[in-house]
Amino acid sequence: MHKGLRRLLAAGSAVVMSMLTLAAPVAADDAALPDFNGDGVVDVFDYVMSKRVTVAENAPMDLSLSSVEGCAGDVVTVNAVIDNNPGFSFVRVAVQYADGLVPYIPEGFDEPIRANTEQFPDMNLSVTMLKKYNMIVCCSDSAKETEGEGALFSVSFRIPEDAAPGTSYPVSFQDIVFTDSGAKLPLLTERGKVTVLPPGSPKPPEPPVTAPPQTTAAAPVTTAAPAAGTTTTASAAQTVTAAVTTAGTTAPQTRTVQTAAATTAPATAAPKATAAKTTAAVRTTAAQTTTVKTTKPFVVTATTVTTIVTTTVRPYLCHGIDISFWQGDSVNFETVKTDPKAQYVILRAGFGKYLKQTDPTFYANYDRAKAAGIPVGAYWYSYAKTPEEARIEANVCAQVLGNRTFDYPIAFDIEEKDVLALDTATISSIVDAFCSEMEKKGYFSQIYCSSSYLTHKMTQAVKSRYDVWVAHYNVIAPTYTGAYGMWQYGTGKVAGFKDPVDVDYCYRDYPSAIKRAKLNGYQ
Repeated sequence: MHKGLRRLLAAGSAVVMSMLTLAAPVAADDAALPDFNGDGVVDVFDYVMSKRVTVAENAPMDLSLSSVEGCAGDVVTVNAVIDNNPGFSFVRVAVQYADGLVPYIPEGFDEPIRANTEQFPDMNLSVTMLKKYNMIVCCSDSAKETEGEGALFSVSFRIPEDAAPGTSYPVSFQDIVFTDSGAKLPLLTERGKVTVLPPGSPKPPEPPVTAPPQTTAAAPVTTAAPAAGTTTTASAAQTVTAAVTTAGTTAPQTRTVQTAAATTAPATAAPKATAAKTTAAVRTTAAQTTTVKTTKPFVVTATTVTTIVTTTVRPYLCHGIDISFWQGDSVNFETVKTDPKAQYVILRAGFGKYLKQTDPTFYANYDRAKAAGIPVGAYWYSYAKTPEEARIEANVCAQVLGNRTFDYPIAFDIEEKDVLALDTATISSIVDAFCSEMEKKGYFSQIYCSSSYLTHKMTQAVKSRYDVWVAHYNVIAPTYTGAYGMWQYGTGKVAGFKDPVDVDYCYRDYPSAIKRAKLNGYQ
């Protein structure tokens, strides 16, 4: 036997033994950890999933402005929705609106901003108009702590009579402070927008001045798609994205993700869809595997040879591809699925921060891959240079994903040179902003980046909090030594494609864990 082949087989045996150790149950002090993915062992992946519950209980307060639609001349109402509210006694917030929008005072009211006194009776807002700066400032100073979640207040605008269809008017927060007993509270914010519909579109009904009563956390909730221009309110047990317009439609779509309430969920309940944390290192090669019991042999695939190894374990290792518009718009997935290198496919959903930047092939590729029975994931190519831009990208990504289901993670693709030229703290905050926003919406989020930049340009806190898909071509193993679940190891010829495509290894059973946790659109 050739010496090189003997060394390869010896390395393969060592890999199998090391992964057997990784797949073993966790240490005694973690014995109570649930088997989240139901594979019969409590291992690293279960630890990753469990961190979602911990992060959910410590998530910062979130204040978002809804996105609405209307025709030229219509009056529309934007809601300011608060989530993860720990209780506040003082708030000062300015709502800034784009040139062209005109604040509108409904009949019977004195100001364009109306507090939701039904859900927040102890909050008394005073409102100041700063028309010169396109800004409305409101303050509340109450002796009582304001608790609860939902629509905090609403503000109405009239769309200009000459507004062109498709015009988007941003509405955002400025100079925002929440305090409790003098202590400033941590806060995430999200901007909204007013989108102009074509003439003749159904006029959206005027939203209610105050939000409906909040649903209790323990009650399951189903949210139907609202009429154009309406918004929805998130209860403690659900996350709801803002109404949006997708290509070819005039009515907005909403998706509802029901999650486990932290105060009522039993120890074995599916974790709330928030940030995940990865611990033990999973540094892998082409022959490396994680394992569960079986009596079937498996194939260990190396760079140059394929060797049959008889064993009592089956790896989670599988091969996949990732594609985009650059692979064309007529991929035959029935042919693709015949290739063992295409056991799953990660599709580019889009790029940047505008809905028009949806990948032109995403919807067709998704439908064809699903019809062929190929498990699907997605990635979003980022240009964000600030956390605020990353959050915007995450919201657009969620709009593009819609109510579809995904068996593999939703990856944040960060590889633009001018973005990676930023300092480590800024890059890490950008990654955290996108991934945490996606996880808040019920997706299993993941970082995609090259081995070198993962090693040198991201904090350990971010890399340990989120799942990692590392890119490093033409090497035995990535130089990145942290934990990762997928490795893009190069390009290869795959059935159904004229030219080589990106090829990947996967080391985790994402589909079963994602479905059991009811993430990525699964209910």
